[in-house]
Amino acid sequence: MSRGRHWLSLSSPGGAARIWRPLADRLYMAPQPFFFDGEPPRENVATLPFALPSNVQIVTLRMWERRANGEKVFLVRLAHQFGIEEDAVLSRPVEISLRQVFPTWDIKLVEERGLSAAISRKEVLRRRVAWPIEHEGRSPVPPPDEKGHHGNATLGPLQIRTFFVTVVTERIVGI
Repeated sequence: MSRGRHWLSLSSPGGAARIWRPLADRLYMAPQPFFFDGEPPRENVATLPFALPSNVQIVTLRMWERRANGEKVFLVRLAHQFGIEEDAVLSRPVEISLRQVFPTWDIKLVEERGLSAAISRKEVLRRRVAWPIEHEGRSPVPPPDEKGHHGNATLGPLQIRTFFVTVVTERIVGI
């Protein structure tokens, strides 16, 4: 015997993605409750001081490296949830400030990487093979600046971008 869930959504084609994409995320990545007995972890945990736009997800947020000088490097992946022309509003490019993702830290450096984080964005662009892709000429998001990153990320439809964010000196915000 096999069990499963089936969801039925009735909507116009122009509004379907607005319903089924977030629903698929809730079904696929449902919250998992965890409990522990004892003292809470000593690491500070800060939540985002703002809600992400409904068409953006943080796919990965984890510490990558802890350096001897006190700096911490985090791996951050941001994903745009909607495809080109799936929704009149939510398919548009969206800009996210990486500084808002780290509200209690001073950011020293933001470096964009390839999707796997193994190579720099500059190397990704150098290795890119030019394939004719439908709608590519109309893409509203230009390739990122190869010389560095200013802390903001613009995500185009269904785009995933990966960053190493180096932070220093945690600030105490509020008491």
